[in-house]
Amino acid sequence: MDPRIKRLTRCEIILHDNTVIDIKQRGLEMEINPLNIHSRLINGWQIEKALTVKETAYNHLHHAFGVYKTMRQWSYFSGIGLMTLHSRYTTQKLGLEDALTKEFRGVKISQEMKNLVKSYNESKIQL
Repeated sequence: MDPRIKRLTRCEIILHDNTVIDIKQRGLEMEINPLNIHSRLINGWQIEKALTVKETAYNHLHHAFGVYKTMRQWSYFSGIGLMTLHSRYTTQKLGLEDALTKEFRGVKISQEMKNLVKSYNESKIQL
């Protein structure tokens, strides 16, 4: 384990200088499962690496409507389930913009997503 760690729980890291790092909060910020962070530290990873290395294909940035987000962020922003969005993009071979705007089986697109699409389309017209 990293020698700077004084105490480690599933929720927090306490360093020898009494600095507290909230594992759950950092996991949410970095899109890393908090249990993976805890496991990495137990297995000897350095703190910086454990808190920053992303573990899934969902974590790379995708461009749509002039904005870059991870697939998980697009899912949250659009109101479409992550697996539904991923399936549309990979299995159905829809472009990301189409996958994000397709309403299907009662899945409604969030108002924020509709606003983004509208402003993007308006900016394209002005060019």
